[in-house]
Amino acid sequence: HNWGTVRASYFLTQVNRPIVALTLATNMLMRENLGQIESRGVSLDYELAPRRWLAVDGGYQYAHAVVSRGVQDYGRWIPEVARNLATLNVRAFKPRIGTLNLESRMSGHMYDDDANVYLLHSYFRLDAYASHNFGRRLELFAAGENLFDRSIEVSKTPTTTLGQPRVARAGFLFRLGDTGR
Repeated sequence: HNWGTVRASYFLTQVNRPIVALTLATNMLMRENLGQIESRGVSLDYELAPRRWLAVDGGYQYAHAVVSRGVQDYGRWIPEVARNLATLNVRAFKPRIGTLNLESRMSGHMYDDDANVYLLHSYFRLDAYASHNFGRRLELFAAGENLFDRSIEVSKTPTTTLGQPRVARAGFLFRLGDTGR
């Protein structure tokens, strides 16, 4: 019985003279080359199958992503890169019952700008999907996204924009013709 796999990796990426949007003043950005940006960290990914009907996967990443060379913004975080990011997904399937998927994502805080003024707060998000087949032709499903209805900040330069609130949907899939199953 194969229980699963675990992968770990270290990464180091350096980009010389990237073009970025630099903050000149409030509400004023200019595209310009920086000296160098660098991202280094570790990543851990796993896939587990403790039962034939159950699968678990996910990962964790720590990234230290900063401006590493140049006069402007030296030492500041690279925009839109969280230091900590984790996922956990669970999938259960039994033919008589159906499928249930739970997907979660946790992100640490990050900045939305090069000056590290506009902080995007950390968040946790949980999504779910369930389905059941009624024979070869009909499948019913229901899904929910952002189940805890978190206010997730996606941008803040300077106006805060929030991601999608809690959403639910349900429906059916009807297969026509030869299903080939």
